[in-house]
Amino acid sequence: MKLNWGTGIAIICTLFVLFLVVLVGWTFTEDVNLVADNYYEKEIAYQSEIDKIQNALDLPEQPTINIVGEMIEIRFPIILESTDFSGNIHLYRPSDNKNDILVPISLVEQKQFIPTAALIDGLWELKLEWKSNAVAYQQTKRLFIQ
Repeated sequence: MKLNWGTGIAIICTLFVLFLVVLVGWTFTEDVNLVADNYYEKEIAYQSEIDKIQNALDLPEQPTINIVGEMIEIRFPIILESTDFSGNIHLYRPSDNKNDILVPISLVEQKQFIPTAALIDGLWELKLEWKSNAVAYQQTKRLFIQ
């Protein structure tokens, strides 16, 4: 059977439309991970986050964040020792926000340990937010867990 050029064009157009329909259907099934669900409100309040970061930078000694064996060790300086010390540690996974972890700070001898066994291997961002003597602080560090 011999096809003429009109039939060939019709077949190509039909295949192209079918490809577009499959492509659109596939894009609707993809999961979209935003940095935050309420990013607009967070952007408006970003100046307070800048102030917290600056407060942490103004400290004579910043908290240190290290991976020691199978643990993430966060060591707070002794100058932050107070009775009204509180805060959170947010482990943020850039590739999949369903794996994010929020841990309240509970210090033992100015240190906190977080086990890495529960964390998926790869890039993590550790955001440390704390309040001491009515002053808010924030520090961020990228970690690669293996």
